[in-house]
Amino acid sequence: MSTSQKAIIFSINGEEYGLKLDDVISVEFTQDIESNPNFPPYIKGIKRARGEMVPVIDLKEVFYDEKSDADEGNRLIIVRTNDLPMSLSVQEVKEMIDIPNHALKQVSLIDNHNKRFLSGVANINGRLIVIIDPSSFIGWLEGMEIVKNYIHEQKQNV
Repeated sequence: MSTSQKAIIFSINGEEYGLKLDDVISVEFTQDIESNPNFPPYIKGIKRARGEMVPVIDLKEVFYDEKSDADEGNRLIIVRTNDLPMSLSVQEVKEMIDIPNHALKQVSLIDNHNKRFLSGVANINGRLIVIIDPSSFIGWLEGMEIVKNYIHEQKQNV
């Protein structure tokens, strides 16, 4: 049994978040995103990555109700989910770290009723890092069915 797990740490508005390394496919630059006015406002568009159509989700829009600026030097973290790969637009990818199992605490149900995608909070030397479960996150977002249907239709037309 492993005593720690690796995670990619990123930041948005000065807050630190993490994704388990097993969920991460790649980290890429923000470029070549095809926008679609029919998508929810938190979707920047679709990026083609590794032969897949991947929705680009602006985490700053989702978490803080603020659009990311084009000049913020954003990065895309492409992750696996149960439904389809998705790309998370973040302000900065900081590092990859080992999170000891004892440092990862589950979020209580009282605090978590609207944010079921949070798999826990890691306390690493006084740093609080919110760990996100990508599959739960994509299921939590309103309007993702529109994006999934669009991707499915595009695949059918190829």
